[in-house]
Amino acid sequence: MARPREHTDEEILSAASDVLLEQGVKVATSVIAARLGLSSAALFHRFGSKRNLIIQALMPKPPNLEQVHSGPDERPIAEQLAEIGESIVAHMQAMAPRVQALHAAGMPVKELFRQTESPPPVLMFQSLSAWFQRAIDQGRIQPGSPENYAIAFLGSMHGRHFFGEVLGIPFSTSREDYIQSATQMFTLGCVSARERQEGGQ
Repeated sequence: MARPREHTDEEILSAASDVLLEQGVKVATSVIAARLGLSSAALFHRFGSKRNLIIQALMPKPPNLEQVHSGPDERPIAEQLAEIGESIVAHMQAMAPRVQALHAAGMPVKELFRQTESPPPVLMFQSLSAWFQRAIDQGRIQPGSPENYAIAFLGSMHGRHFFGEVLGIPFSTSREDYIQSATQMFTLGCVSARERQEGGQ
């Protein structure tokens, strides 16, 4: 009878991700194995190579799209977009160090994404475009291109992370304050008169 595995693939990849982000992609496989109480040989047996382990451990995960798929609901559009904005920024902050680590390992994420049927950024764009289309159909967003709405909103959420984390520009407001402010400005330009009246905007 085969001996049951002591660690699932998910547990190994989670531990590998932690080590790789803490110590860099040049860390020895033995360090990752030691974190789990395994041998390097066991890791290679499960994942084939260090390269494959790095890719699987650091490949950006899909964003949480539950609230995008289920909306818009009856709440004000601005309130819902603020929640979606929080998810986008949180996903961006989790994804950025993984992308940087993969790039440092000589594994361009653009090339890796081409091997994926639905890369996380594409999933977010498509889902958010569909959300805006439903809001337009409900008469709560002014008629326009849902793709343009999605790109503009995603850009406003990604922008603060880029300027703050990548360029190191300091901000006087918190992430939460920024999301609320950006969402309010965005909705002022796109919500319908009916939505303004019903949402008290």
